[in-house]
Amino acid sequence: MKRIEDILLFGKIISTAFLIGGYIFFGLLAGKKLSSMGYPEWLEIALPLLMAAIGLWQGWLYLRNILQKK
Repeated sequence: MKRIEDILLFGKIISTAFLIGGYIFFGLLAGKKLSSMGYPEWLEIALPLLMAAIGLWQGWLYLRNILQKK
């Protein structure tokens, strides 16, 4: 039974990594789209960093919640 719980916990941690990666990818796409529309080019750098920070924060909240339940 412990092995199944470990596998489920590993899956939740991997999904958190995908969550963070998704935020970063969205920041890249949004930055490129906005700069192509005439917004400042520094958005191509700033938005992925901002979205990475938001993704890390969301990931931390999710992992903290999981680990407190365990």
